[in-house]
Amino acid sequence: MASHERIHSSDKPFECRFCEKTFKWIENLRVHHRSHTNERPFECAICSKRFTSSSTLKRHTRVHTGERPYQCRLCPSAFTQSSTLKKHLRTHSGGTPFDCDLCGKEFTHSSSMLRHKRRIHAHQTFCKKQFKWIASLRVHYRVHTNERPFECAICSKRFSQSGHLKKHTRIHTGEIPYQCRFCPSSFTQSKDLKDHLKSHTGETPFDCDMCGKQFTRSSSMLRHKKIHAPATSQ
Repeated sequence: MASHERIHSSDKPFECRFCEKTFKWIENLRVHHRSHTNERPFECAICSKRFTSSSTLKRHTRVHTGERPYQCRLCPSAFTQSSTLKKHLRTHSGGTPFDCDLCGKEFTHSSSMLRHKRRIHAHQTFCKKQFKWIASLRVHYRVHTNERPFECAICSKRFSQSGHLKKHTRIHTGEIPYQCRFCPSSFTQSKDLKDHLKSHTGETPFDCDMCGKQFTRSSSMLRHKKIHAPATSQ
C-alpha cells in the first residue's frame, strides 16, 4: 500500500550515497549507483558491449536486429526508441518546443537548438544595449544577426519584426488605416499621420542648428541642411 501511494506523491526516500540524488524507487537507485561504480552487468550477446541496465541493453540490441517497434501513425517512418518517435512527430505537428533564449529562434529538437547556439552565438560580442523584456532583446538581436524570419506572402521580402511585415503588406493591399481628423488625408503608418498633424497645429519641433530654420519633420530638416554642406569641387 505504501509503495503504491508513492506513485501519487513526490516523495523520493532513496538517496544516493555518492551524490545525494534521490529516487522514488529502490531499483532506480540501484541502476543509478552503477553510474558511479561503472558496473555494467548486462552484456550484448552479439558484440559484447556492456550496459548498466537491461532496458539500455534492449534498445542497443535493436541496432543488430534492425527492429523498429515505434511506428509513426502519420507516415511510414519507424524508430528503435519511443523518444525518437516523439521527436519525429513534431515534424508533422509543426511543434517547436525548444527556443533559443538569445534570439528566440524555435526548433523541433533540443539538439538542433544547442547546435544553433554553438554555431551562431558562441563567440558573439554584440552591443551593451539593455532591455526590460526578453522579447525586445530577441528582436534586437536580429539587428546583429540580420535574421529576417517574417516573409511577405506576396513579394517574398523579409523582415525582422512582424510589425514591419504588417506595415509593408499595406503597400500591396492599399490599406491606409490612419485617417487625419482635420482633412481627408490618410496614411499607412501612424508616424506619418503624426508628422502630418503638425501641418495643422503649426508645430515645428525640428530646427536647423546652422541657421535656425524650423521644420515639421526631421527628414525635411535633414534635406535642408544639405544647403549648408560645402560644395564639392568639380
